[in-house]
Amino acid sequence: MKTILFLLPTGLSVRNLLATGVVEGLLKNRDVCVVVLTPEEPEDAKRYSRAGDRLIFERLPPRSSSAFTKFLHAVLRRRFYKINGTGSLKILSRGPLASRLTESLVDAILRQPLPRSRAIYGWLRSLGRRFPGVSRDVVELFLRYQPSLVVSSTFTTMWEYSFIRHAAATGVASVGIVKSWDVLTTKGYIPSPLDYYLVWNQTMKDEMTRVHQVPEDRVWPVGVTQFDVYADRSGLIPREQFLRDHGLDPARKTILYATSTPEINPEDPQVLRRLVTALDQAPNTSAQILVRIHPLDSMVRYRGVSHPHLAFQVPGAYLANSGDRRLLDPDFLVEMRDTLLHCDVVVNTASTISLDGVAMDKPVIAIAFDLEPRHYNRSASRYYDLAHYRPVVDSGATKIGRTFEECLALIIRYLNTPELESRERASLRETMCYKVDGRSSWRVTELILGVLDGHALATTYSRLEHLSRR
Repeated sequence: MKTILFLLPTGLSVRNLLATGVVEGLLKNRDVCVVVLTPEEPEDAKRYSRAGDRLIFERLPPRSSSAFTKFLHAVLRRRFYKINGTGSLKILSRGPLASRLTESLVDAILRQPLPRSRAIYGWLRSLGRRFPGVSRDVVELFLRYQPSLVVSSTFTTMWEYSFIRHAAATGVASVGIVKSWDVLTTKGYIPSPLDYYLVWNQTMKDEMTRVHQVPEDRVWPVGVTQFDVYADRSGLIPREQFLRDHGLDPARKTILYATSTPEINPEDPQVLRRLVTALDQAPNTSAQILVRIHPLDSMVRYRGVSHPHLAFQVPGAYLANSGDRRLLDPDFLVEMRDTLLHCDVVVNTASTISLDGVAMDKPVIAIAFDLEPRHYNRSASRYYDLAHYRPVVDSGATKIGRTFEECLALIIRYLNTPELESRERASLRETMCYKVDGRSSWRVTELILGVLDGHALATTYSRLEHLSRR
């Protein structure tokens, strides 16, 4: 029996790989054992109770690299960004998500001398390869389970560095799975290279080959595993019941307003107040708003925001008030599917939910305005200049509201004619999601098994492409 170490250090990676069909697909192979390493055993573990001793949950050991290793990669990360700096990094470095002044000064010092020198960067990389930087906990886990493959879900951080380094040192194959659409342009530094990478789409593959010099036959577009549920209608709650369960009127058109973190859009509560009032006053419009709270947002921000035609949805609320744990809700993805299906328009601020909406062929409107004037570096508008969001803007599949009035007009336009831009949404689905066919998890599983069995992945991928077209 061959063992796979699955590294899932965040709620997002647990949701994307454990709550989809990836692990389930691997366990269908009787010769495979999966060891899932998470900070704590997730709620979704219960669904795998029949797997017996072929699915094991282990506590992910804390990050513990040597002081030198941490320092070296802090320097390398900053140099990587300087050499391969995208427009996204320049924009984010000047906004509310940027480091404090003292941290910025440290950043500047760590990049010296000659911060754009590829020769110095290469020398530091080679220096890093001489130091293992592997914790004792990781070595013990490898000795205990004798893995044949390590699967990484956050390979642009130091969370999994020890595992990936030790895998390389001991001849164990490794596969990295991109967890989010912005990770390669906003967090692109990879501390320790892997053998193979599974990405969402061709654009991400191009970024891996161009920026990280990964050979083309080591990167494979597979789609978005968490979007598989959008091709599945099993267990669907009927629209009338769904809206009544949320205290809403099934006779009204429904707007899904997806909130952001306070750092990205601090004005979400004020926008909601204005929007629900404006919709009440709009002629020939009968609409209501369902507010879906971002996993890292909190209902505390929305105290006093109430209206008969407004309701809140807080996914994973029973797990935590806010934070990464709420993503561990086993019903998170199914609830998202039902919510999108039963709403008529999606409104958000530069969120991944724009792609969720497009995947479900729902009209999407992006907030790119500030109720109070702000400098560009703190304005909501700047997010639409980020590299990962440009294909969405350029496609025309998502409409950008540059003022509150324009946003309101776009909402009413789509409530009346939701089929508008449907062709553009179909094109964007193909560009950004590869395929929304319910088989992304299957493609991930088959490629992982291909690596595990030592198959030529080009042959495996060609077979998957052929089967996906059937």
